[in-house]
Amino acid sequence: MKDNSSIDQGRRNFLTGNWLYTSAINSQCLSTRGVFCQTCKDVCDENAIVFKYLGAGIHKPDILNARCTACMDCVDNCPADAIRIKNSRG
Repeated sequence: MKDNSSIDQGRRNFLTGNWLYTSAINSQCLSTRGVFCQTCKDVCDENAIVFKYLGAGIHKPDILNARCTACMDCVDNCPADAIRIKNSRG
């Protein structure tokens, strides 16, 4: 397997097709409702999903689009169907 660690982030985004997609996590997310769930983060090989603790048991997820390859693993594994990845070209 080729080591891609030396590829700059802009080139990596282009090569992975990241520039074609937008991704978002909506309010159906269990973590935003006080239920501890980080399934999307656990299945993301690119570490593109991070959680910020807001207090009172609430964790806010965020997708780092610079790392997201739109592989759909997070979408397929989300128990609340809270993640959307859309083609930004239409």
